[in-house]
Amino acid sequence: MTDNRTHRVAIVGAGAMGVMTGYHLFHPSVGVDFVVRPARSAKMPRAYSLYSYDDGAIHDFGGFGVLTDPLDLAKADYDFVILAMDGASLSGDQGRILLTRIGQAIRQRDTVLIVGSIGIGLRELAIAASGLPEDRVLSGRLGLLCHEISDVALPLHAPTDPALLARSDFAMRHLSDVCSPCGST
Repeated sequence: MTDNRTHRVAIVGAGAMGVMTGYHLFHPSVGVDFVVRPARSAKMPRAYSLYSYDDGAIHDFGGFGVLTDPLDLAKADYDFVILAMDGASLSGDQGRILLTRIGQAIRQRDTVLIVGSIGIGLRELAIAASGLPEDRVLSGRLGLLCHEISDVALPLHAPTDPALLARSDFAMRHLSDVCSPCGST
């Protein structure tokens, strides 16, 4: 099968923020790959079910790739690499090593690194650890709330559908109506 995608995005981290970022960027012309640890890769489904509090429906997200070595980012021409890990992990020793490896992988390309992690000084950390120039490291935020579905029982508010929510991997609610409706292209 031929890959006709004209753009590629890699997302580092496949938790709630990473998966939601991938879902919102996925398009027939945009390939989305996740960079995760090998143990996480073995547990990732082929597709995620995402419950939207906005429209009360489940939206499926699949067709993404999975990388377990950040150096594999050098094998494709990514437009963006988006960091979607928590700030504490990113600023720890393993996070700094990860940033160094990402920098090694994308330094020779025009790829832009977007720091989507939340924390103080993370962009500066990403610049220092990756060795990328300042103009290729941006701060970015996703304009929605999201969480992983767990066995924790929380109070639900109408019109949330508890049965659909229970069948989902993640749930989301947009902070504004600027985003096109879920599922539209």
